Amino acid sequence: MAHVIAAEDEPEIQQILRMILERAGHTVTVVGDGADVVDAVGEHRPDLVLLDLGLPHVGGLDICRALREDPATSTLPVGVVSGQITPPFTAAFAAGATAVLAKPFTRAQLLELVDTLLTAPSAPP
Repeated sequence: MAHVIAAEDEPEIQQILRMILERAGHTVTVVGDGADVVDAVGEHRPDLVLLDLGLPHVGGLDICRALREDPATSTLPVGVVSGQITPPFTAAFAAGATAVLAKPFTRAQLLELVDTLLTAPSAPP
């Protein structure tokens, strides 16, 4: 299955993401600080990133832009999973997000997002 970096600062949500994704067969690396996400992507070479917007030190939109600006990660699927965002998700898509999921989410919604990201074209919208 896929290697997922889950960038989330809330410990309870970190556990939920890890549990759901690992039970679905994915490998999960959790990163709790925005300042560490880009380095973790470079180190682990994930298949996709799930990105909260409200991370400490570096916000999710800035991380998404940084991933899009780097040729090595410009086509990496990025799913924004955040409680700080509402439809139509314009800011997330403008920053380069591939897909968006608002919190709270169900297990089925999270797995659908991951499936969408894994089958998405290799370029952001």
